[in-house]
Amino acid sequence: MLINEEYFKGEIVISNLNSVGNGISSQIASSNLELLLFFIDKYEKRFLVSLLGRDRADEFYKEIEKGELSGKWLDLKNRLVDETLKMSPIANYVYYWYRRCNVSVTTDIGEMETDSDNSVRVSPALKMCRAWNEMVDWVIDIQKWMKSTGSFNYRNIDVNLLKRINTFNL
Repeated sequence: MLINEEYFKGEIVISNLNSVGNGISSQIASSNLELLLFFIDKYEKRFLVSLLGRDRADEFYKEIEKGELSGKWLDLKNRLVDETLKMSPIANYVYYWYRRCNVSVTTDIGEMETDSDNSVRVSPALKMCRAWNEMVDWVIDIQKWMKSTGSFNYRNIDVNLLKRINTFNL
């Protein structure tokens, strides 16, 4: 994986990934972290396939597994992941899908919203849109870079990665 839980901070924070003690809070943190890592594994791959196409994404992963990236693959990785600031369009993409899935809880009797005392539920749509649109900006920059280098087929990008969204779904 190119990213991990450390990339989910600031505007794309995912709560309850860490625990200070033992007991139920550590179990919740462990469960939340496990779910996030599942989403990272699933949606990082989906993002790269949408960006590069299946063949190039597979080629990129093979280079990553070898352990030493160089040339165009290192340049691509550096555009996708800022290891110092812990920022990545992949994290924004994963955040969007993580939040979208967790708007409700699936039970045997259908989809449910959780309810808690002393709080008011608000829609996650605004944060989801911001995260998605920031990811789109990154992808547009990456597409321009891909075009300028000639090393990648920039025309293979899934157009959905280039489309901004809003809370009205327009």
